[in-house]
Amino acid sequence: MPKPRSPSAAESASRRRSFASAHEAYTAFREKAAFAGWTDDALEAYVHHGFRADDDGRWVLKCSPESEAEFYREGTNHDTWDRLPAVACPVLVLAGERSDTHPAPVVERLVSRFPAAQARIVPGATHFVPMERPEAVAVALAQMVS
Repeated sequence: MPKPRSPSAAESASRRRSFASAHEAYTAFREKAAFAGWTDDALEAYVHHGFRADDDGRWVLKCSPESEAEFYREGTNHDTWDRLPAVACPVLVLAGERSDTHPAPVVERLVSRFPAAQARIVPGATHFVPMERPEAVAVALAQMVS
């Protein structure tokens, strides 16, 4: 059976896999709209931990574009949605106000699947909430556990 088409898979498969240096990788990602809201610390961590230096000193993605694309192609090929009601612990669903992957109706449906879940929408953030608003994530988690 053919795998469903995924815009995220197509985008991932065409991702640039290497850069001349960590600085070049950082600059290239900083210029992309999807990474524009990331904090400097988050983007630096991504460049320094998501890449490795190859034998020629180039910075190469640790996760190949092909592997990332396969992740997105297979992303719904499981029964996780059906198993969410079995999650017994409290759940906090954080989503960005400007998320294109988890808009409010999706968040509401997701929260409704858990026995004990709450949602928090982070103003101004996309689906990269932890990398864009780490302080909001920390506050939300602290409030949940207190």
